[in-house]
Amino acid sequence: MIPTLAPYLLPRLLPPMRDRYPELELIVIEDITERLIGRLLDHSLDVAAVALPAGEDDLIEIPVFDEPFLVACPAEHRLASADAIGLDDLQDETILYLADGHCLREQALAICGADNGHGRREDFRATSLETLRHLVAAGLGFTLLPALAIPEQEGELAGIVIRPFAGAASRRIGLVCRHTYPRADELRLLARAIADHLSKTVSSVAAVQIR
Repeated sequence: MIPTLAPYLLPRLLPPMRDRYPELELIVIEDITERLIGRLLDHSLDVAAVALPAGEDDLIEIPVFDEPFLVACPAEHRLASADAIGLDDLQDETILYLADGHCLREQALAICGADNGHGRREDFRATSLETLRHLVAAGLGFTLLPALAIPEQEGELAGIVIRPFAGAASRRIGLVCRHTYPRADELRLLARAIADHLSKTVSSVAAVQIR
């Protein structure tokens, strides 16, 4: 599971999975997409939960849910009182990104990266969303956070205000496995289990895609 997903999805998923399938033995590995895909292709991993598309023809993709991005804003900033924050609002603001190798970095750059002239980039090389949250709380800039990474209790985000992004910005999360994997039906059960224990801040697509 990718690092921008594992800390937020696993606490929701593992307890009900343990209750429902008491004899199931799960081995969970957290890593960036490139290395997870490599382990799938060399048969040292059965399934990976990543942002889709994975970009590999040799893999089956099972979409599970769509996760919107929201804007993390320093609590003392003038935009903290805005109903929503868009690209034009971030034109002269510093935007913080994850380090190279994280797929969320590429998604955030595609939405508001330097190549479209919106926002200034600071090269902090953060390797986790928690680090980005602390940088925002310190007033060093803005960042995009996936919905599951935002605590349901606002008090857990001291120094930060979360605002909707004024535009279409989301990622699709799904399971990927090899075409030759012999237990594809079990992976569809896993996808269904994930979809059944999601936060209301994301939208399940598993009910449509899984039969």
